[in-house]
Amino acid sequence: ADTLLEYSVKSFLLLAVPAIAGSALLAMPALELLANHEVALAGRFVVPLVMMSSTVYGLVWILNGLLFVEKRTGTTLVVSVATGMLKMVLGIMALVLHTGLIGVGVATLVAQIVGFTIIFRKVRNRVRGACEWDFLVKVALATALMCGVVAVMHSRIPVFVGNASQLGLMVMVGAIAYLAGLLA
Repeated sequence: ADTLLEYSVKSFLLLAVPAIAGSALLAMPALELLANHEVALAGRFVVPLVMMSSTVYGLVWILNGLLFVEKRTGTTLVVSVATGMLKMVLGIMALVLHTGLIGVGVATLVAQIVGFTIIFRKVRNRVRGACEWDFLVKVALATALMCGVVAVMHSRIPVFVGNASQLGLMVMVGAIAYLAGLLA
């Protein structure tokens, strides 16, 4: 089970970390493919928040697998309900305070982090060593390389509104840079 947990966490983070960074860099041009400029402006910071929340949520479900195997599913239920309720309360507060989409995105991220923290505390003795620092540093450096290549490319070849091929090219070049960084 420990090897499965280690591979699950590593595989997930191997994809999630560059996805978060890529969504932060390319949210605006991607949103402009789907909506008008005003909507893209409003949503460009929400996309990375949603990606971060989804990553934390994914980690929660990987850890929930340990609780399931140990037949501690009641903990999973309680944490899921509590996280959902917290997300609802924080989301309503964000709307009342007129923080807009970003406030709701931050509320979702905070609720997911609280849920992760609770689940992690329940299984922390089982997850030691599930993800080593050298792996995380390698993923972070490869992601930084990817971001640098995409940022330079974006400054040299601006993505025009509605041009999916330019956006696709930037995604492919970024993916190649990320893979090169991992293999280096």
